[in-house]
Amino acid sequence: MAQKDKNGLTAKQEAYAQARADGLTQRQAYMKAYDDNGGLDTTKDVNACKLDSNAQVAQRIEQLRQRTRDGAVLDRDSITAMLSDMASDESNAKGTRLKALDMLNRMQASYTERKDITVNGLTRDDRKQAMQAQLQALQDTWE
Repeated sequence: MAQKDKNGLTAKQEAYAQARADGLTQRQAYMKAYDDNGGLDTTKDVNACKLDSNAQVAQRIEQLRQRTRDGAVLDRDSITAMLSDMASDESNAKGTRLKALDMLNRMQASYTERKDITVNGLTRDDRKQAMQAQLQALQDTWE
């Protein structure tokens, strides 16, 4: 009888689970794990289906997929560290360094968003222009 690992799987079952977690089809994973390049495809499909139906194998496939999903998501600190490294690495192109700085600033909310509002039908620029005209008129009267 084949020796089983801590997950209760044989080496070939573990190899099958790994291949399935890596995205191979049932048949492809079976052929890879069991070095089966001959024989009927229907036989491979039946054997692969049995493996996928095995509770321990199915649990291991899901466990491996979950690890992949968990590892694929970087946390905020990791992203900040990576961007900081990119920004400070003088061997990177200037554009790359600037983009990394820009992304860091956005992550840290260093930018303030400018919003134009209308007061009494006048925009910020209209009000500024009107005040400058009034200021100029006052200066003209004092001269």
